[in-house]
Amino acid sequence: MIRKNVKLMMTAVAVLAVTMPAAAHADTPAETAAVKPAPVTPTAPLQPLNVFAGSWKCTGSSVGGDGSPIVFKTAVGVEFIYDGHFMRWSETTSINGAVVATAEYTWGWQASDNSYDVNAIGSLGQRAHLTTPGWAGDSMTLQGTTTQVDGAAIPSRLTLTTTGAKTFTVAVAIEAAGQWIVASQSACTQRGSS
Repeated sequence: MIRKNVKLMMTAVAVLAVTMPAAAHADTPAETAAVKPAPVTPTAPLQPLNVFAGSWKCTGSSVGGDGSPIVFKTAVGVEFIYDGHFMRWSETTSINGAVVATAEYTWGWQASDNSYDVNAIGSLGQRAHLTTPGWAGDSMTLQGTTTQVDGAAIPSRLTLTTTGAKTFTVAVAIEAAGQWIVASQSACTQRGSS
């Protein structure tokens, strides 16, 4: 049972969690004609997350439940919302040009714990709750639980690492039988940068 859940989680996490989130849909003609609002400035606690604001293109890899390699692409959009008190991270993941999953992460600052509190939902039925104290050098590691549609709760870890002014990586790991297993890895570049 644990092996089945780990295989299911690895496949789902590869798709869900590149994976972290205003980018996920194409504008309709009405949206394109409408005036886009000015970006919202993050509040002081969220200011360190401003590095993620904008649109990103990511390429990632994982291993399927049968051991075969999976290569995926993820479009990520990040914006600050509600007067800058929260950050929305939206993503759409595709394999061979076909959309396979979408997810949205909402980041907030939990002053009582001095940490970021992140809640995520995905089109595959997963939901996650992760926390992090913030940056440690160029990396930020979020840890918590991802709950599958069948109710299985899997300890999860997501590490974001800035690799340049307009690039970052994402590594997603899950815990199984007391060991952390890398479920997916991605490299992201800000759209419009070379």
